[in-house]
Amino acid sequence: MQYMNQKHSKDCLQATLSNLLGVDYNTIPKFYERYNEDIKVFTKEYDDYLNDNGYFRLFADVSYKHSCVFMPFYCSKKQIRCLGILKKNGRERSHTVLLQLTNTRNKAHFNILHDPLHNTDYCIEDLIQVEFIFEK
Repeated sequence: MQYMNQKHSKDCLQATLSNLLGVDYNTIPKFYERYNEDIKVFTKEYDDYLNDNGYFRLFADVSYKHSCVFMPFYCSKKQIRCLGILKKNGRERSHTVLLQLTNTRNKAHFNILHDPLHNTDYCIEDLIQVEFIFEK
């Protein structure tokens, strides 16, 4: 599968949504323009976009410790693709990647399926939030 990469330094959510949902990159709003203005406006526009296109999202804050991700809920599906929000200490902005969650023997393992940013220094240890997007 050919994944969409970022076209500039601020469109990781747009590129990753294109990859996850299988939709044209150019049809996804430039959410990064709102993110810097007002987080409430960003969140509303993001959720409105998903809802208007037949999706909704659930997200969970996670922590990565001792090579394991701790999540506050359980997913029974063996594999699922989702968004991962990564954050480096000391950096103002977060970064969005496409994750794969694999369940084996009651343990959830995440790996980065695609990072839309070339030459990135982000890794799974930087994971702070997971967003699951479902069809309504």
